[in-house]
Amino acid sequence: MQVETRATVTVPATAAQAFALATDMPNFPRYFKGSGPIPAVLKVEWHPGAQPVPGARRDVHNSDGSVIVEELQELTSPERHRYRLIGGFKPPFSFMVEYAEADWRFIRESNGTRIDWHYAFHLRSPLALPVVTPIVRIFFRRAMQDCLEAMRVQLTASG
Repeated sequence: MQVETRATVTVPATAAQAFALATDMPNFPRYFKGSGPIPAVLKVEWHPGAQPVPGARRDVHNSDGSVIVEELQELTSPERHRYRLIGGFKPPFSFMVEYAEADWRFIRESNGTRIDWHYAFHLRSPLALPVVTPIVRIFFRRAMQDCLEAMRVQLTASG
């Protein structure tokens, strides 16, 4: 069982520019500020020796002290960026969510590029559904949408 959410924005930039900004891990904390119980991202760093290729892992350090381990699934410039959150959730979230999967898509449009960011949280038990659903669909979605909006502002200013 999973809980899904999605955020979308159209940016006045090429797909390559949008992809480059979204996959610039050292600067990603500038955009993802969290919302409610969802912590802000403070730092993202690749595991020692890792290259940004499928199977590589990176640590996402958050404002609540958690360190989420992400495993890169796909990095196809400038169309797609997929990864799986495989560990590091803090209790009580860790008791309810086994892992999560993120999928960014960059779609060319006449007025720029649409960024479509999808998340699926895979639950440990259906009993977690009433707790996880509002966290993901309200707070996590808001954090995602705010992140995309901050990226839109950055791409507008630099364009």
